[in-house]
Amino acid sequence: MKCLVVSDLQATEGSERLRSDRTMPLQRWRVGRLMADLARHMKERGCHYLIDLGDTTNERHSVPTGTIQTLMRGLHELAPNPLLSIKLVGNHEQHQKTGLAHTGDMYAGYHRVIADREVVIVGKTAIVCAAFPESDAELSQWLDTTLDKFNADGYKTLLLGHFQVAGSKMAGGTSDSGVPHSVVNKATVALLGHVHRPQKLPGAGNAHYVGSPFQQNFGEFGESKRLAVIDLVTLELEFIPLTGYPVYRRLSLDALPESPEQLGEDRIEVTLNTDAEVDAFFKHPLAGMLTPVVAPQVSESAPSEPV
Repeated sequence: MKCLVVSDLQATEGSERLRSDRTMPLQRWRVGRLMADLARHMKERGCHYLIDLGDTTNERHSVPTGTIQTLMRGLHELAPNPLLSIKLVGNHEQHQKTGLAHTGDMYAGYHRVIADREVVIVGKTAIVCAAFPESDAELSQWLDTTLDKFNADGYKTLLLGHFQVAGSKMAGGTSDSGVPHSVVNKATVALLGHVHRPQKLPGAGNAHYVGSPFQQNFGEFGESKRLAVIDLVTLELEFIPLTGYPVYRRLSLDALPESPEQLGEDRIEVTLNTDAEVDAFFKHPLAGMLTPVVAPQVSESAPSEPV
């Protein structure tokens, strides 16, 4: 009973475009490619179920039509069995933090949509599911009680959640708020969404953020991305690297590519430390395709856009 697990896709249109096709939003193209990768991995690993840990889309109040079409066509091709294909509602999918209004219902034909909390029993496995909470403290208490109960009753426990865990690592540092990792580690296995950086959580447990499936922006620079496969009977866990997507890179001025072909669809940020570097950057043939970051000490008289 294998499940493919994905998290934090955050499908939307965004402002970035493919360089090879200016009519195509970069994020929509990445989403389409991911759906094809999901189909391939489900077939290769014999998965019948697809678990989505939340934030499939990135729009709280509306979802662009192109995004909906790409997602729904991909799910139609995947055709996951909705009996145990669980879909958690993430914070980016809630109209309000109470979770009373959300976009999760559009997945009802493909997933068992969970907008609050639920325990799903599969043989001697208790799948403890928690969507994005209104209160971390209240969720912590519920998880503590629920995991203790099923562990004491002899069940394996699989925690699926979309929430913050204290001690998790993010682009801005280590979180000092959220559900204690000691609670999360009570599960036999925990697979979580919300934090985009793939990681094993602190402690002796088997708890992980799966992470976003591809780099979303420069905040995810240098991160290796992945999917997970979990067997609902044995709780055997496998991570699958995802490669071949455009990445966000940081380069020095002298390491810049000289042609669009060398650049591909990667996004490049260049730190400029002197006025001379600023001047040289804006004379570079690819300047309009790169993101300059001007150091604070550089003169305010330096040009701020290509000339």
